[in-house]
Amino acid sequence: MNINAKFIKENFKFVLGTTIAMIALIVISILIPSEINNLPKKELENVGSEKINKLIINEVMSSNNGSVAALNGGVYDWIELYNGHDYDINLKSYSLSDQENKGRWAFPEVTIEANSYLVIYLSGKNQEGLYANFKINRSGESIFLKNTSGKVVDAINVSDIEENEVMARDLEGNWFLSIKPTPGFINTLEGYNNYLNSMTEESDIKINEVLSKNAGNFKNSYNNYVGYIEIINTGKNTVNLENYCISDSVLRPFKTCLSEMYVKPNSTAVIYMGDYENNKTEYYSGFNLNSKSGDAILTNNKGKIIDRVTYNNLANGVALIRENDKFYESNNISPGYLNDKDGRSAFAKNKLQSNESLIISEVMNNNSSYLPQNGNRYYDWIELKNNSNKEINLNEYTLTTSDNVLNMYHLPDKVLKPGEYYIIMASGDENLTNSSYQHTNFKISETESLYLTKNREIVDSIFVANIPLGFSYGRGSGYGLYYYSKPTPGDINGSGIDAVAYMPVFTILPGIYNNSTGIDLEIDGNGTIYYTLDGSNPTTSSRVYSGPIFLDKTTIVKVISYQDGKLISDVNTGSYIINENHTLPVMSVSLNPSSFNAFFLFTLNNSFLNGGPTYSPFFNDSA
Repeated sequence: MNINAKFIKENFKFVLGTTIAMIALIVISILIPSEINNLPKKELENVGSEKINKLIINEVMSSNNGSVAALNGGVYDWIELYNGHDYDINLKSYSLSDQENKGRWAFPEVTIEANSYLVIYLSGKNQEGLYANFKINRSGESIFLKNTSGKVVDAINVSDIEENEVMARDLEGNWFLSIKPTPGFINTLEGYNNYLNSMTEESDIKINEVLSKNAGNFKNSYNNYVGYIEIINTGKNTVNLENYCISDSVLRPFKTCLSEMYVKPNSTAVIYMGDYENNKTEYYSGFNLNSKSGDAILTNNKGKIIDRVTYNNLANGVALIRENDKFYESNNISPGYLNDKDGRSAFAKNKLQSNESLIISEVMNNNSSYLPQNGNRYYDWIELKNNSNKEINLNEYTLTTSDNVLNMYHLPDKVLKPGEYYIIMASGDENLTNSSYQHTNFKISETESLYLTKNREIVDSIFVANIPLGFSYGRGSGYGLYYYSKPTPGDINGSGIDAVAYMPVFTILPGIYNNSTGIDLEIDGNGTIYYTLDGSNPTTSSRVYSGPIFLDKTTIVKVISYQDGKLISDVNTGSYIINENHTLPVMSVSLNPSSFNAFFLFTLNNSFLNGGPTYSPFFNDSA
């Protein structure tokens, strides 16, 4: 091989530059993983410890859309470093850059301790602190970490990262993709949980009420049924909610940050779900809550989670309502107002005004004593009222229990005069129609939405829930919805009560407990809680709950709650099967003691005498 010395001498700078570039490419190819575009997506490890013993880029998020917030409340992309050495490193004059041959941002006076992490936010502008003045492109860009001499210490090619996803190293140093960021913590499940805990902070600003699915409860200013998150200021000073954020996911807690909104002490603000344009009177989230199970999350302007409400199997139309710092399920909502009688009344006056048209006036879904027919049978019923000053023909309207099926049942050709009522039976069978009453093709369940429509638009609605046996539910004089102990089908509604007490809940779930020394059962609830242990339904004459109930044998616990100004709550029943050690499936039956013999004889007759299915019910002393 002949080397042209003259050529090299004449083109020394070019040759030297080319040689350096080739060496740099080799070094970078070693530092940057060759299969970065095909990184595996995987769950975080449960436990473990770092096995890396040098300074590295450890985690990168290049499309942060509400997943992580900086201490100043801003939402930026970010890079995390890890110091695997057993000594601290002063990063003064170290640099980060998206260009291999040019420094973009120099570290300020900051030390990364041994075996610790440091997060740098890529804000794209010059500001004090750990905020780099450049951004990165998630579709493909290299990031370089350089020491004080300008030598590349570590590098990574950021590519093919989804929104709110991170590139992270596992404990062996291999890169992977994850939807669970761990800025400042080890890239394990434990690190992720510790990260979430580090973000939690107490605040006077709290979530006060959550309605995930507005199932005909009320219409907002845009004439739509939308859910909401209500925020309350429990402090002593007015607070501006600007840059506070709400979300439906802990993976993206800074999903929607709020605009200027002042909340006075002991006052509330409502954020409606949906994509409507915000104004000075109503605010919207830009997203919808999951209708059944999910989270409502509130964060402050310092990047901290200050409240999180989790709901599971929440019935559509039922809200979670805060009282005494605990949440209870109820349909007695008051968004924009305090959760008390005055608040409910103010909300009703503002949002539950009766329309001057055809309205649903009263509903009964557990009828056993009103309007007998067809051989003295009883059916659930709906009362309509012409609340206008003109005649109305019912055949222009339909009734439905679904906002997606607006033509479920067409009303008959009947003209109502102003102020006149019309009763229709919700039996579920139109063939039961007789000379006195029409029957619908649907029934009314315990929890139901009722919509009245005209020209395929909803003109009125009532959300039915928690109606006590023998009661009806309907509109008061002018506005509001009330429970009536004396239903008035075909006549003006009397005086009623606007809410039902929250049903108490057990702090220990009912179930089978073997090898147990006993259970100290606590009950959460408001007002006065009454309970029984013999299978009978409690009344206000039953024992009053005052502290934990010790259960050392199989017991059926039934509880109710009473609050002033409300109806008694529904009964909550818990079966605690203790130290029975069954080897076969168990069915626990809860009955009033006086009904025990009748039930047993019925079951015996059905199972053996009539050739029906056999059961092995477990009866205990309390059932």
